[in-house]
Parts: sequence; structure tokens; C-alpha cells
Amino acid sequence: MNIKDVATRLGKLGLPLLANAIAPGSGALVAGLASAIGQPKADTAEKVLALLEDSTEARSKAHAFEQANQVELLKLALQSQSLDNEDRDSARKREMGVKGYTNQVLAGLITLGFFVTILGLTFLDIPQTAHDPLMLLLGTLTASFMAVVSYYFGSTQGSSRKTELLLNKT
Repeated sequence: MNIKDVATRLGKLGLPLLANAIAPGSGALVAGLASAIGQPKADTAEKVLALLEDSTEARSKAHAFEQANQVELLKLALQSQSLDNEDRDSARKREMGVKGYTNQVLAGLITLGFFVTILGLTFLDIPQTAHDPLMLLLGTLTASFMAVVSYYFGSTQGSSRKTELLLNKT
């Protein structure tokens, strides 16, 4: 399970500050949360998440941990958001410095391939033997298309708005 899945599931458990603060390298946060819920041996985000999903008492203690550490969790969330923004900014600056058209051509081919594959699967009669390879191709193109969109357009406006709302809460 990746860290984004953990964050999503923490959010669904009603722990938005923890969901926004958790990131790769959040070992100290995970250890603090594990201790707060009375399970200091839970040494990974996945183990802590499993405990939170299984126990209302653990969730209650996690809520108390979240409330007691609001400022620190907001700082971690902002730091993570800042790193994401810097990463996108450096990619955009690199894009402006590159004189060739390789990135634009690849992005265009990925986008075209994605939509052609969708149209082909929708309107053409596909033999059963080609079904699995085409689904694999569609999955790969979908992931690549998402990367192209993220590269050129960055994170959603909603993510920035969510961070702003969390800051105004304290």
C-alpha cells in the first residue's frame, strides 16, 4: 500500500490532519501516533492504519492525538505541500529550458493513444484473445495520461483550498 492510500483511508476515518501530514519519511509521526493509541510496536503506517480501522478506541485516541498536535500536523502538511509545489515548479522550469519538442510529442502521443484506445474498445468488435493485452495497454495509457495531466497542470485547486481551510481552522 502506498502512502497516498494510507492518507486517503485516514481521511475516511475522520482524521484529516493526519491524512494531510503523512508523507514518505513520516516515521516519527507514525511512531508518535502508534504510541498515542497504545500500540508502540506498530512500526509502519499500514500497521497503525489497520489498528485504527479495527478499533473505535484506537480511533478515539488518534482523534485526541490529532487535536493535541494540530499545529505540528499543519506544519507537516504545509511542508509536504511545499515540496510538491517545488517539484512541479522545477519540472516546469526544466520544461521552459528544454529547446526540443520531445516532451510535447510524447505527451501528445500518450494522449492520442489513450483516447484512440478508449474509442477502439468502445466501437470495435475486439476478439477475446486480444482483450487482456488491450486492458493492460489501457491501464498503462491511463497511468501515463494521468502523469501527463499532472505534469502540465499540477495538483488540483481543491488540494490548495483544503490546505487553506486547515490553516484557517487553527
